[in-house]
Amino acid sequence: MFVVIRNNQKFIKSYQYATPGVYLIKVTATNLQGNTSAEHEIVVEHPVLKYWKLTNNSPKLLPEPVKFTLSYPEEQILPTNATMIINFGDTKRHIWKVPEDAEDWTGEYEVSHVYEKSGVFNVDVEILNVVSKLPRRFQVIYLFDHGSFIQLMVHLFSGRCDAAN
Repeated sequence: MFVVIRNNQKFIKSYQYATPGVYLIKVTATNLQGNTSAEHEIVVEHPVLKYWKLTNNSPKLLPEPVKFTLSYPEEQILPTNATMIINFGDTKRHIWKVPEDAEDWTGEYEVSHVYEKSGVFNVDVEILNVVSKLPRRFQVIYLFDHGSFIQLMVHLFSGRCDAAN
């Protein structure tokens, strides 16, 4: 492409790539004094979209695992080079590489986690790649015995939640 730009004029060109990948952009500028060129490498990815849904089966009693289920519509394009990181709120975490090929994706991914003590845990989930990030936070309730469960439910319905003992 050849474009004439006058003094103090800006030139902005956008281009939409059909497929993810690494592309090399080359720009050449010429005037009466000579010419110069510059190259720049760009990474094109499918972004992480807001269609992701994360559910769990909390509250649970010790030592039952809490199951986290991540789902994404099969008809949507999956993000490229994406990773999901779950911080369970108890210093442990889980890292999962999101599949890029729709044939490798069943629509759901499940991970289980066992907490070592009862409490209310803030769980942070982040799905990200180099062009986008989708953070989520929710609480998981994990209880020691049935008495704690009943006590916690009373506190939750009364607006208090101090049963993290």
